Amino acid sequence: MAETQEISGLEISAAVAIFEIGTLVGALLLGFISDLIKRRYLTLFIAVAIGSIFTQFLTQKFSKTIIFFVGMLVGGSHLVVGTVMSADIGRDIIGKKNLATIVGIVYGFGSLGTCIGGVTLGYV
Repeated sequence: MAETQEISGLEISAAVAIFEIGTLVGALLLGFISDLIKRRYLTLFIAVAIGSIFTQFLTQKFSKTIIFFVGMLVGGSHLVVGTVMSADIGRDIIGKKNLATIVGIVYGFGSLGTCIGGVTLGYV
């Protein structure tokens, strides 16, 4: 993206931060909305569908606003699904007393996979 649209490294770093802020805002907003209407997966499906439309605009022009909304809709949905899935497994299968352990294990392995993937892509 930096070569094709002539974007500096500083702007790319800012875009990553904006994406992560959007992810945080999206997780809070989508979690609240899904709790409010009691339709968790429908809410998240609609958010990801709209986010994928925003992603198409990124291929045409670099915009920090679009990056924020992609983070909010797609990244926020990812956080909600990951947390809820972990909590559901912990509550339904293992029991309420081990809920935090299950969430930690799921996110720990997710972070490990991200780390390994980042290092691997660095060598490619």
